Amino acid sequence: LYLVPLDGSPPRQLASASISAIQPAVARQGTRIAWASSIQDMNLWAAPVDGSRPPELRIGSTFFDMAPQYSPDGSRIVYSRQPGSSLNRRPTTCVSTS
Repeated sequence: LYLVPLDGSPPRQLASASISAIQPAVARQGTRIAWASSIQDMNLWAAPVDGSRPPELRIGSTFFDMAPQYSPDGSRIVYSRQPGSSLNRRPTTCVSTS
């Protein structure tokens, strides 16, 4: 996962190339980015856009947690949780508490 500045400066890597980073979402304030990764099941990760801290596991479970979106104030992440390991089950909308 790379951040590509609009001013033409070089892209900056936000997540390791060894993981699958999909469905990125940037907080409205532009300070944090969250994404889904299938490195173990499907978990949600987040990091500051400025790269000041390494990515951290935000939502880790044995479910398929996908499609992260930040709340308007950037304090919570709304996401879809697919129960179990079957994609045939109906997803649930969840909200992170931190």
